[in-house]
Amino acid sequence: MRKSLIIFLLVSVNTFPQNTEVAEKSASFLKIGISARAMGMGGAFSAVADDPSAIYWNTAALSDTLKNEITFMSNKWAQETSHTFLGMRRPLSSGGIGIGIIRLDYGEFERRDEYGVLLPDEFSPYDFASIIGVGYPVTESLSFGTALYLIKEKMDKESAETYSLNLDTLYKRGRMRVSCGFKNIGGKIKGFIPSCNLTGNIV
Repeated sequence: MRKSLIIFLLVSVNTFPQNTEVAEKSASFLKIGISARAMGMGGAFSAVADDPSAIYWNTAALSDTLKNEITFMSNKWAQETSHTFLGMRRPLSSGGIGIGIIRLDYGEFERRDEYGVLLPDEFSPYDFASIIGVGYPVTESLSFGTALYLIKEKMDKESAETYSLNLDTLYKRGRMRVSCGFKNIGGKIKGFIPSCNLTGNIV
C-alpha cells in the first residue's frame, strides 16, 4: 500500500493594539471561517484555496482561477443568529478576480427606553462586509493577491464603518504549497484598530 506523508507547518504572528479588549469585540465576525471544507482543514486551506472562498483565505490563490465559480454558505445558530457568505470568482487574462459578501445577523431584540420600559418595536443588529480581491501570477511558482473589505457594524440606531486590506502570497513547487499573508490592515471602528496577522503554512 502506497503511503503518503503530508507535512503541515503553521506559523502565526499576531500584533494587536494595547486595548485588546476593544480589538476582540469589534469586527470579530471576520474571524469566523468560511466554507465547511476549509474549516475542516484549518489553516492548511490557505495554501490550497481552490474555490471562491479564496477571497477570504488567500487571495493569491485566485491566480489559479480557470472558470467562473460561485459558492453560498449559510449557518443558522441559536437565538436566531445566522452567518452567511456568498462569493464568486472568475478568470482574468492573467490571474483571477473574486467578490463576496459576509453577513452576521443576531436576530431580533427588544427595544427599551432609558428607564427600562419595553417599547413596541424591535431592532435587528448585524455585521456586514463586502469584499473584492484579485490574484496575479508573478512566475509559474509565485503569486500575489490582495483583497479590500468594506465593513459595517450596526446596533440599533448606532452604526460604524471602516475598511481593511489583506495582502497574500502563494508559492508552489511540485506538491509543496506555501502561503503567507497580512490580514486586516486598515481603518478603525470606534477605537478598534484591526489586527495584523502573519500566517504561513506548508502542505
